[in-house]
Amino acid sequence: MSIILRMLTIVLMIFIFAGNAFAGEDDQPKKLSDYQTLLKRVMSFDRSVDFKVLRISYAETADYNPYGDDRVKKTEIFVKRTI
Repeated sequence: MSIILRMLTIVLMIFIFAGNAFAGEDDQPKKLSDYQTLLKRVMSFDRSVDFKVLRISYAETADYNPYGDDRVKKTEIFVKRTI
């Protein structure tokens, strides 16, 4: 009896974790559209836009890169080393 109970518990936990893994997939396009919507409102001089929400929604987009793109610097370093 305890083996069946353990197996049932394991199966239920697998289903719970598998369901949670796919739960966040729909959030990213929604947040991207929130940023785009807020940006359009700012560009049309809407003064009621909450800029804190705008900044946070931008940080959740794929364009957000807080440390910059170092590809050019890395390429220059590697080219200098090989010369």
